[in-house]
Amino acid sequence: MSAEEVESQISAMLNKDVLVYMIRAQNAAVVMRKLESETIFESFEISPDPTAVMGTKGKLICSYPGPAIAVPDTNTNNATFPAELANFLVCMDQDVLDAAARRKKAGSTILEERDTTHPRYITELLTGILRGLGSIADVPRIRKRIGDDVLWDSAKLPWRRSPLWLVIRVVLQTTLERSHGALGRTTYKSFMLFFMTKLTTLALDHDLSNDMLHFMSAKIARRLFKLGSFTIPELSQMREDGDLFKTCNGPHLDGLQRLSKSCEIPIFP
Repeated sequence: MSAEEVESQISAMLNKDVLVYMIRAQNAAVVMRKLESETIFESFEISPDPTAVMGTKGKLICSYPGPAIAVPDTNTNNATFPAELANFLVCMDQDVLDAAARRKKAGSTILEERDTTHPRYITELLTGILRGLGSIADVPRIRKRIGDDVLWDSAKLPWRRSPLWLVIRVVLQTTLERSHGALGRTTYKSFMLFFMTKLTTLALDHDLSNDMLHFMSAKIARRLFKLGSFTIPELSQMREDGDLFKTCNGPHLDGLQRLSKSCEIPIFP
């Protein structure tokens, strides 16, 4: 991203607009929420520390967002504020600083690419700067069970779950819950179910393996079950139209049926 583009986006924010930036080099995300007389700045870590992931039995329970600061419009409307903030975010997105993990090798200290970066330059430094311009914001927070993995075998870098996917889900859920109240959580889960079903429908047109299609089907079935009576009519119709894999012919359907029986997980309830 470029400083000019970020500055333009920040300056163009209107009431109830939401901006989110993934600051990759700092392993953090910054969320901006424009309100009538102030802007809420939130930040959080996007990829948990590998030690926490590997040392936890089951899933990590994480709270989102992290620190939140409310900055009044008298400060954000200052002509220099968007430009300075944009420059800071762009630099932080690119610069590898001392928060990055390092290790000793042959007597030298080198960058450890397999570990994650501590997000302190965003969650602490940027938060502290903004705190000088505003006040701590009391915002609703959500808890998510993070099923992350650190898989590594004869490779340069380990496999980790996509941090971008986490950022999208966190911002989407927090935004819907704040704007729709009690219905926000159901709205979020309904959208995720719709999205996953649409994605699976598109996957049928590609040569994906049977086990991949089976896992996608199982996730959809589980989400339908969790929604229960809260499932909206359009999504309930997916049960009738949506036995997606019954529309598959030949080896796909046969393979999925065999996998379903062997794993004792129904394709659809």
